[in-house]
This record gives sequence, C-alpha cells and structure tokens, in this order.
Amino acid sequence: MIDILAGIFGDLMLDKARGEIGPVSPIPRTLAGSGGDGIRLKALEREHERLKLITMALWEVLHERFGLSEAELRAKIEELDELDGKRDGRLRVRSEPRPCSACGRPMLSTSVTCPYCGQRPVETELFP
Repeated sequence: MIDILAGIFGDLMLDKARGEIGPVSPIPRTLAGSGGDGIRLKALEREHERLKLITMALWEVLHERFGLSEAELRAKIEELDELDGKRDGRLRVRSEPRPCSACGRPMLSTSVTCPYCGQRPVETELFP
C-alpha cells in the first residue's frame, strides 16, 4: 500500500517539476539566473519526502489503531481523485494565495518560498 501512495506522490512531484500539471510556484528572483532550477527541484524533492513520510505515518496509524483496510483507503483515494472533476490520479484543488510573512505580497499556499523575496513560510501546514 505504501508503494501506491509513494507512487502517487512521486508521479505528482515529477509532473510538477516537468511543468506538466500547471504552474509550479515561480522560482524566487533571488535564485533566478543562478542555477535556481536545481535549487527548486531540490526543494520539491524535500517536500515530496516530507509528504511521503506524513502519508506513511497516517496510513500506519489508521491501519493499526482503527483497522482500516486497503480497500477502504483505495475507495477514499478514488473519491478524492474525483474532487477536481477528473479521475486521473491527481488532485488539483486550488486554494487562495496567502500573504508572505516577510514582504506581504501574495504567494501560493503550495509555494516553498515567496516568489518575490525568497522567504520561506513561517508556518508549514501538513497539507497546504
């Protein structure tokens, strides 16, 4: 089951890195032109690993404490997959931009850093 979840997150992050699933948050101006793409990819890889760890922990807690079956988990994954109107193994729910804690300009809730000043968000939500 972990392989399924890791595969979903892995495919999503690779698609984001390739630009196949809509805009990825822009590279901060402080990184542009100086190998910023590599830095952005490393940030996406770290975020992928963090989300994979959270997902694995949640699955183990649900399975061990509540006896949730893989069939129930698969059914919920399919239900959530259809939230955006497409059953394609991806979830594209858009959220409102939030203000950067440093410069106050809007940044996507999924951004690792502010696209204007490069500041990392003060609080990191588990699932932004």
